[in-house]
Amino acid sequence: LRRPSSPEMPDSTLYWLPFTPPQWFPFTPPLTLMPIGVISAVNAAEVQAHQVRKGADPKVAWENVLASVQAVVPFDGDQAEIAGMLIRKTEVYGLSLGDRACLALAMTMGVPVYTADRAWSELEVGVEVRLVR
Repeated sequence: LRRPSSPEMPDSTLYWLPFTPPQWFPFTPPLTLMPIGVISAVNAAEVQAHQVRKGADPKVAWENVLASVQAVVPFDGDQAEIAGMLIRKTEVYGLSLGDRACLALAMTMGVPVYTADRAWSELEVGVEVRLVR
């Protein structure tokens, strides 16, 4: 996997941004963060499902996911093991499997995570968490 870079963010970037508005755009976090980032396949499925639940066409929802990131990264065995190990450190913060999948991907890639979820700033799991708002 190629590690993208930019002047704003010199590292690869992973993000898990739970979408609360019913539409895909406009989006609260700066869109400039997204095209150089990657997302776990688990999180991509969650983002698509959220849009479909709100009435979007499934194909359009998937195209929205793909247009917003540089790559969708497959969830593999190493990430699954890490996500499972993170349960004790993250359950007090209410993190889901999708959240832990994002953190596991960041851990395997050695990159920070961008999120709008302030609870993540309290995590001590060896991943740099950057809040977008």
